[in-house]
Amino acid sequence: MATAAPAEGVRRVSVAAWLAQRPGLIVAIVVAISIAALLQLVDFQNHRIRLSVDASLDPLIAPDLPAQPVDDAVRARFGAPDDAVLVLLQTADVYSAESLRRLDALTQALAATPDVAEVQSLTSVALPRAGTAEGQLSLRHLRPEEFGNAALIAQLHASIDADPLLRGQLVSLDGHSAAIRVSLTTTSDRETLDSGVAEAITRTAHAASGNGFQISITGMPIVRDATSRTVLRQMAWTVPAIILLLAVLLALAFRSMRGVWLPLLTISLSLLWTMATLSATGRPLNLITSLVPPLLATMGLAYCAHVLTEFEALLREPRIRDRIKRIEHLLHDIAGPVVLTGFTTGVGLLALVTNDLPAIREFALLACLGVVYTVLLVLSFVPAILGITTRRLPRRPLPGDHIFKNGSAMIGRFDIVQRRRILWVASAVGIGAILLSLRVDVGDRFVGAFSKNSPVRQDYERVNTALDGVTPLSILVDGAVPEFFLEPSSLQQLDELEQWLRDQPEIGSVIGISDHLRSLNRVLTGSAEAHLPDSREMVSQLLFFGDTDTLSQFVDSERQSTLINLRLTVDDTADISDLLKRVDARLLELPKSMHAQTSGQAVLMTQSVEAVTSGQLQSIALALGVIYLCLAIQFASLWVGLLASLPTLLQTALYFGALGLFGVKLNATTSLVECLVLGLAVDDTIHYLARFNVAARRTASETTAAVSALQAVLRPITLTKAILAAGFLVLVTGELQNQVMFGWLAAFTLAAAWLVDVFVTPAFISGVRVVTLWDSLSLNLGQNVQGTIPLFAGLSTRQARIFALMSRVEIVPAGVLIIREGDPGGDVFVVIDGKLAVWSYVNGERVLLNSLKRGGVVGEGGYFGQRRMANVETLSKVRLLRFDDADQERICKRYPKLAARIFLNMNRIQAERRARGTAMPAT
Repeated sequence: MATAAPAEGVRRVSVAAWLAQRPGLIVAIVVAISIAALLQLVDFQNHRIRLSVDASLDPLIAPDLPAQPVDDAVRARFGAPDDAVLVLLQTADVYSAESLRRLDALTQALAATPDVAEVQSLTSVALPRAGTAEGQLSLRHLRPEEFGNAALIAQLHASIDADPLLRGQLVSLDGHSAAIRVSLTTTSDRETLDSGVAEAITRTAHAASGNGFQISITGMPIVRDATSRTVLRQMAWTVPAIILLLAVLLALAFRSMRGVWLPLLTISLSLLWTMATLSATGRPLNLITSLVPPLLATMGLAYCAHVLTEFEALLREPRIRDRIKRIEHLLHDIAGPVVLTGFTTGVGLLALVTNDLPAIREFALLACLGVVYTVLLVLSFVPAILGITTRRLPRRPLPGDHIFKNGSAMIGRFDIVQRRRILWVASAVGIGAILLSLRVDVGDRFVGAFSKNSPVRQDYERVNTALDGVTPLSILVDGAVPEFFLEPSSLQQLDELEQWLRDQPEIGSVIGISDHLRSLNRVLTGSAEAHLPDSREMVSQLLFFGDTDTLSQFVDSERQSTLINLRLTVDDTADISDLLKRVDARLLELPKSMHAQTSGQAVLMTQSVEAVTSGQLQSIALALGVIYLCLAIQFASLWVGLLASLPTLLQTALYFGALGLFGVKLNATTSLVECLVLGLAVDDTIHYLARFNVAARRTASETTAAVSALQAVLRPITLTKAILAAGFLVLVTGELQNQVMFGWLAAFTLAAAWLVDVFVTPAFISGVRVVTLWDSLSLNLGQNVQGTIPLFAGLSTRQARIFALMSRVEIVPAGVLIIREGDPGGDVFVVIDGKLAVWSYVNGERVLLNSLKRGGVVGEGGYFGQRRMANVETLSKVRLLRFDDADQERICKRYPKLAARIFLNMNRIQAERRARGTAMPAT
């Protein structure tokens, strides 16, 4: 392994020295940038933060969904959207005079609420009644003076029970609940949230409760508003709670104030710069980009833990007493891994920009920018503060130092001894996780995101039970020609479709034009049962006399398009998706003259969840591919790049396998946890490989290096995982189940990542010699390496460096015997710098056989199985390239073309010596 100081690394050394010598300047620059960021983020004159927060669910709806044009057409033709607020008044008898007066007062109060477009209830809609003459039909509102008319109310009760248009819509089937449908003027979640109309409706409705009346409020606007406000409320207390917990755990881990405030300050500065940049762009913080702060806190804490652990080790290094040299050594040790980790994580995050959802793309760009800021602070600000604040050397070891040292040595030996078994177990677990991941369903819940004890969830369940469904869904049916739905045969097809829909377990209520016609026909004919009219003329007459605002919600004026409104008893998009598949298949069975499509918020949210999740899966796959390419380039080998990627792939498989095992659905929240997996997995793997590379070069033993690397990284890996897991577990105390699941999944992911880092990664890497891109660029083999070293003839400079790094570069002082006559052959030596003397004893006298300088090769005869037939001694300080059969075997497997060229050059060197008749004794 290479140990030579690289001439081409002077630039890196000078940068590290420059940073180490100017801590005050670096801190001043960071303070200046932070002040500018603070001025951008905070408006001190008006005492407000310039960063706006979009807590609505609008960013979670993907654009250009297949159902969006249908939804737009429904809105254009039939007016009010289907996502109204439902207020349920429950009492012993909704038909009593007191109940009707309470219902009427509440209806009027809700109608007077700002941003309310329309209110429909039993006391506000026009109810069909038979006229005074036979065959006449009238539509009249129930007047307040009629509330006490027992005979009229009893007649109304019987009429509603027999009316499919009203039964289960405005009054429950048991007569204990009355519904009020409130339509809003707002057209988006953002408008609803900003207007406060959902809260105003809630206050107004709850004011009518008491004295035997219970009020429940639900509907998509209420649920989405509650979701947004709950997220904001949770962020207000969980973020400080997590910071406090991290501070306590950091204090226990490092037992110093610096070990607490420096990581927290670094994370805070990174977040300040990131949020200030977002504020400067004018973009709001939404429910997706609000996950950037915990991600940056995660990455920042991981980076700081590695840096602080390395710094604490340098403080206890007796050979380094100078503060500037100590910081310079720190930068040398951490710069490569931190930069590579940041670059790989950033590239992985940028893979998310291929997602269809703008909020996910904003998350990717913002998180990537935050990672850049974090890396810059960790490589400049943190070392500068460490250099300024460290005045005395520690007298006692870090907490748990003995446990970590002994534990890492024991685990490392176990990893080496049980390498094959660990790899078999890891393979079996990985395959099992992949099989379990096939069981993962895509889906999300909206009301189900709240706990069972939440008022939002309880109100939804009460309304859902009383009215046989809450979640709205519509079917738009277009006829081939105008007046298509005046034909009884067309209505019969619709009626059969509605009957099929009622048989579906997820559907609680179905209302369409056929129900409206049945209601009108029953009232007009005085029949006890409601029947569809059997003639075109009768259909036309009923639609003419019954032409109201209610009718316009079911059929257009041309009688060519009609709408079937459904209420679903489920809100899980996975269940809705299964229903939509069956419904779409049934719609294809309609006559060719009828074209039907599903629409509504339920369809849009289901398609959005599926589109976003599939897009994120593609992005994750792309991120894994990009990470592999980065590692393959970094380690100058496709094979080593694959080995370095395997821990990340295994952790990803374990995560998705856990989703399948526990029945957790894949959605925007759970798939974003994978970003955490990728970031931490790559971070720890790279730090381990960097340590492994240094140790392997120092000890010339991969197995020893594997144990040594684990001893160096076990403490920061364990502390990072434990502290972050504890922080994420704070989320399990939240109100929203998806946030609770996020906390559990993140904690599980961190635990699985620790197991992989500690047991699997050392087993994977212990049999591999690693060459990094930085090594291959920085190793100095001198000028014109191909022309001055015959062994490297025909190779590129990079190939020559790779061969040297896969072998060993050694610096040997003058007067050392590197080959002894009579010893078994084995190693081959190539002179990079310096001089060698080849000599032997002849008749008891030392005879010089040859002198070698740059490019000379010795030991090749012994390499081919002969014993050493001469001595080789260094005449000056010499830099040698040394390799043996094991090195060549590794090169053959990893770089077969390179190995073939080396063999060819060795044979050529031997042949040229024999041709010149100057071949030395086989050394």
